[in-house]
Amino acid sequence: MLKTMKRIFKVLFFLLLTFNLASVFAGTIDHFQVEFSKPSAMQFEGLDITIKAVDKNNEIVKDYVWTVLAISETDDSIQLPEDLASDNWYTFKLSDQWVKKFENWVKFSSIWEQSVSVYDADDYQNLIWKWDITIIQANTDTKKIEIEILTPETNTTITKNSVKLSGATKKNHQIKIEVNNKDNITTTSNSDWIFEKEIENLNTWDNTFKAYVLDADENIIWESSVVTIKVDDNKPSFKKIILSPLSASWTVEELTDIDVKVFANKWLKTVKLLFNDWVISLSETEDWVYTWSFKAPEWNNTYNLDVVLADNLGHIVTEKNTATLQTLAVEKNSAKPEEKPKPKTCNLPNIKESDLKITWLKLVTLKNKSILTWNKLEKAESYDIFKKNSEWKFELLKNVKIPKFEIEITWDKIKYNMFAVSAKAKWCIEDKETVITWDLSDATKIKTWPAETILMLILALILWFGFMFIKRRKA
Repeated sequence: MLKTMKRIFKVLFFLLLTFNLASVFAGTIDHFQVEFSKPSAMQFEGLDITIKAVDKNNEIVKDYVWTVLAISETDDSIQLPEDLASDNWYTFKLSDQWVKKFENWVKFSSIWEQSVSVYDADDYQNLIWKWDITIIQANTDTKKIEIEILTPETNTTITKNSVKLSGATKKNHQIKIEVNNKDNITTTSNSDWIFEKEIENLNTWDNTFKAYVLDADENIIWESSVVTIKVDDNKPSFKKIILSPLSASWTVEELTDIDVKVFANKWLKTVKLLFNDWVISLSETEDWVYTWSFKAPEWNNTYNLDVVLADNLGHIVTEKNTATLQTLAVEKNSAKPEEKPKPKTCNLPNIKESDLKITWLKLVTLKNKSILTWNKLEKAESYDIFKKNSEWKFELLKNVKIPKFEIEITWDKIKYNMFAVSAKAKWCIEDKETVITWDLSDATKIKTWPAETILMLILALILWFGFMFIKRRKA
C-alpha cells in the first residue's frame, strides 16, 4: 500500500509541476503509441517496450523533442528500463529518431491484467496512452525449459586453460554454470535464446561443465548434460640438433653430404628445418629423433638453422639459431668426380593417413583381465601399445602384431590407466626403407583392479572367521 501511495504522490506532483506548461507542438501530436513485444508474458520475463509520439493519422511526429513519465498503476514491483528506473522520466534525444525502444527491460512481478501508462510532460491531460498486457504465472514445468551446452563439445581437447562456453535455453532466464563440480558462474540467456560465458583458470587435463536454468527465486528448474573437455597445454620441447660429419667449427666444404638429427618430443606432427630459404620436413626415424639428409649449399657462406616443432593439438614452437653451418668453396682442382645416381631400391607403395588410422577402439572388461581391440590395418606391420605414466606422458608399453592387447588385472589397489594405440608401417625415406610410427589413437581408460573379486574374497574371509568363532564357542 505504501508503494502505491508513493506512486500516486509522484504522479500528482508531476501533474502539478507541469500544469502551466504548454507545448508549442501540442497541436500536431494526437497520442502516444506504447507497444510491448508480445501481448502476454510470464512473470519476470523481459519484454521490449517501444514508445512513439504520433499524430491523428498514426504518423510519427519527427520535429518534436519530448519528455515522458512512464508508470504502472497495476504493478508496484514492475522493473522498468534503466533509463526510467530512478525517477520514471525519460527525455528523448535527437539520436532516438522520434522512436524509443527499450529492449528486454520491462518485467512484471504480478499476474493477470497489467498495464503501463505514459504521460507527456507538457500536455499531461491530453497526451496520455496506456498499454495492457496479460501476465501469466512463471512456468514451473521443467520439461518445457530445457537447456543444452552447445560449445565446447564433450571429449574436446583444447590447448589453453580458458574456453568460451555457449548454450541454448528459454530466453531471458538466469543461468548457473557449474565448473568441475565446485565453481559456479552465473549469466543470463538473451532474447535469441542463447547464453555465453568465458570460463578461465581451467585444470590441466580433465574439466567438466554443467548448466542450470533458475527461476525467479533462483531455484533450479532444469539442468543440462555434463560436458567433459581436456586441456593439454604442454608445448613441444626442443632438446638438441646434431649435424654430421662436421668439424669442431661446424664448417664443411660445399656439396658435402650431411645428416641432421633433431632431438625433441616423441610423436610430433611436424618437425621442420629452416635455412637458406628452404623449409625441410624431418621424419621421426626413432623415438625422440627426427632426421634428414642433404648436401651443404654451394659457395662460401654461413647459414643459421631454425627448427619448428608442432604437435597434433596445434602447439607450435620455433627455436631460432639452433646451429650455424659454414660452407667453404671447393677449389677447381680438388673438385670431386660427378657421382652416378644410385638405382632406386625402395619401391614401397604410397600410404595414406587413413591407411594407418586406428579406429573402432573397443574395450571388454572381464573379471581377471581387460581386452582392448581395434580395426585391423592391412598396411600396418605391427602396433605399439602406450600407457600414460605418472607424469601424464605416454610411454611405450609393448609392440603387438595383431589388433588385440590383453591387460591383466592386478591385485595392488583400485586403479585405472590410460592406454593408446598407434600403427607401424614401412615407409620410403630418402630411398631407404624405414619403419615409421603413425599418430596415436584416442586415449582409453582401462580398469586394472578387480573390485568384484576382492569383494568376494572379503566376504569369504568374514564367513570363515564367523564359522571358526561359532565352532570355538561350541567347543
